[in-house]
Amino acid sequence: MRSVPGLRVIAAGVASVALPLFLPAPAHAVEATFVSNDGQSSDFEVNIGNRKYAQGFETGDTSGGYDLTSVEVNLSDAGDQDLTVQVREARFISGVPAPATSALYTLTPPTTLGTGLQKFTAPGNATLDPNTEYFVVVAPGSFDPTDVAKWRATHSSAEDDSGARDWRIHSRRLVLIGNDWEDTSSAHKIRINAENTAPTSGDAEVATHKNENYGFAKNDFEFDDDDDHRLDHISITSLPGKGTLSLYTVDITVTPLEVTVAELDEGKLRYNPPTDASTPNDIFTTFEFKVSDGYEDSASAYTFTMKNEGPTIVGPDEISVEERTSTSQEIGSYPITVPSGYVATWEVSSNDADDFSVLHTTSAGGQQALSVAFENKPDAEEPDDDDADNVYEFRLEVTANSLTDSLDVTVTVTDRNEYDPTVTGSAEIDYAENGTDVIGTYTIDDRDFSAVAQDFVLDLTGDDADKFTLERTDNDDGTVTAELNFNAPPDYEAPGDSDSDNDYEVTVSVSDGSKTGDLDIIVTVTDQNDAPTADAGADQTVAEGAAVTLDGSASSDPEGADLTYAWTQTAPDSGLGSAVTLSDATTASPGFTAPTELLENL
Repeated sequence: MRSVPGLRVIAAGVASVALPLFLPAPAHAVEATFVSNDGQSSDFEVNIGNRKYAQGFETGDTSGGYDLTSVEVNLSDAGDQDLTVQVREARFISGVPAPATSALYTLTPPTTLGTGLQKFTAPGNATLDPNTEYFVVVAPGSFDPTDVAKWRATHSSAEDDSGARDWRIHSRRLVLIGNDWEDTSSAHKIRINAENTAPTSGDAEVATHKNENYGFAKNDFEFDDDDDHRLDHISITSLPGKGTLSLYTVDITVTPLEVTVAELDEGKLRYNPPTDASTPNDIFTTFEFKVSDGYEDSASAYTFTMKNEGPTIVGPDEISVEERTSTSQEIGSYPITVPSGYVATWEVSSNDADDFSVLHTTSAGGQQALSVAFENKPDAEEPDDDDADNVYEFRLEVTANSLTDSLDVTVTVTDRNEYDPTVTGSAEIDYAENGTDVIGTYTIDDRDFSAVAQDFVLDLTGDDADKFTLERTDNDDGTVTAELNFNAPPDYEAPGDSDSDNDYEVTVSVSDGSKTGDLDIIVTVTDQNDAPTADAGADQTVAEGAAVTLDGSASSDPEGADLTYAWTQTAPDSGLGSAVTLSDATTASPGFTAPTELLENL
């Protein structure tokens, strides 16, 4: 079922109210006008006679094209003349469009040719491509020269508003003179019709409150039409359960009811909320509607929700501020809207609410807002938020008309680089010569909350820095552990430090990118008692019975200490030689007498 637009009844003493008349929907597709200039002024007549006339038009951009149903031409006089109407494709001569030499479609004329718009029906398979130029060609048949048909024309170059967007009618008609199509200064009146596609819409909602009626506008109703027709009217298909809808201040009590676009533009359709709507309920009520392109209603009805208007609060929900921000500095401004006639209340809640102060402000223009600041200066090194992670959480709530709107906000306090990094560990170390152990372990830290191990750059400086290496370990707690080592074991007797006094001077320094710290270290290499070197002198060959003097005076001690001597004979223990008696065996040069008899095995 579909309603016929424009039928109205006027009751005594009240404004006119649209009442739809329902007719059975046709079984075939609905025909719609896609472009027309029939409603244009500057109207005059053109005798058809024995000439062919052509009027060009251009289709819209619907991707699937169009199913042509009919073409209408406006005759001021049918005359005693037969007419053939064709649709031809455009051909271009030097860039100028003209009708093709043969017809794309030849249309069926009405049973009797009359005056006004005369409909010529397209064949069932007639289609038009998108964004394409075509011509309607009217060719004369037999006629009485004294009684010819007359085709209405207009000097207007505009199209009627009833058509689809992006369709166009050429501003100049053509006439065939000889073999050439020549243009004129006017356009023939035509109407191009094709199969219609029903429009669609979507659910919608608006907000009001008990103290304010709501006037609907065209844009409150979503409208989508594949053919690019415009919204013609809406149909109210069900009434709200609370409050009333009115048209021209008269309550609507019967559905369906058509409301034209003009009536929407003028704010004639209004919702009147119930006067007792004071309970905290987000929704007043709903009603249903359909949209129409003037040819068909949408297949489905859509729901329009009337919301009970409460306050709103908007503003940043994630804020970052630097530590030690002043308590007088606003960290966030939150505009609030309040239904007219109501007073808003507000509060701050959630885990860290006590860390903030809120000031209500009203601008000269009447805009209300909540201004938020810290109650105390935040310190990143000593966070005061609930979980001590420098992320403060709170909720702003605004209440009016028994309704509440809220906004959850997080404020992240960022760290300033306030503190120098530090190096801690032993500054004076005694280290035994020839050692390979770690000299000392040092911890690199920074009081700044945001400091992390990866930020630290370590370096060794000082007179003896080249004698050391530093081995670092980055720790999960943001610190660095550094181990100081000698590149090679130090030798007390051969000092390698710059002033050869066995006091090695090195500085461990650290930078966090902008601030530095260091620790001066002295490593004192201590002496160890190295074993002396014994030297028994050169081998000797002597005659038997000769006096032999040994010489151990080439023996030495690395530290230069006085030596003591202890000589022992090793040959008899190994089965070689004869035993002798040493004299002064504890001196550097003992003696003995070479034996006179050799052992039998020698």
